[in-house]
Amino acid sequence: MTAVLLLRALCTTRRCAVRVGVCGPKVDPELVRFSSDLDWLRKKGVVVERFNLSSHTAEFAREERVREALPREGNDCLPP
Repeated sequence: MTAVLLLRALCTTRRCAVRVGVCGPKVDPELVRFSSDLDWLRKKGVVVERFNLSSHTAEFAREERVREALPREGNDCLPP
């Protein structure tokens, strides 16, 4: 099974822990939980493919619901 995640651009530096925004002086606990959830899925054998809006725009363009929601709702329609 594969889970495809289309995420907002949060952290683009290579130093960031798993590039989900769980770095810096003020860590968002929700992002830490999300990262733990992804690790749990991987341990269960799920292939997790994560795409960031700022660097994988083609993946977002392939998804009809995302193409429709982004102009209407902006980046807030995407999970962090």
